[in-house]
Amino acid sequence: MKYPASFECPPAPPRETARIRQALSVRVDAGLVRAFYEACKRYELRHSEMMEIILWNALEKPPLSYQPESGASKEDSGKPE
Repeated sequence: MKYPASFECPPAPPRETARIRQALSVRVDAGLVRAFYEACKRYELRHSEMMEIILWNALEKPPLSYQPESGASKEDSGKPE
């Protein structure tokens, strides 16, 4: 992957650990969508990789599903109550 040093990527899970993935559907400004797709192409990242980088950094690097302190489970919808 070729991306700027300012991109801090979330840590990868240990090989034997499965991460819990969830779909996210949102609507944003068309200009942001174009810029997002262009950045994915420029940095050779899949859309899900780029979105994880953006969210993880914007949300101040919260624990991920495979990290013990996250408390996430397969039943966890990820949505606030």
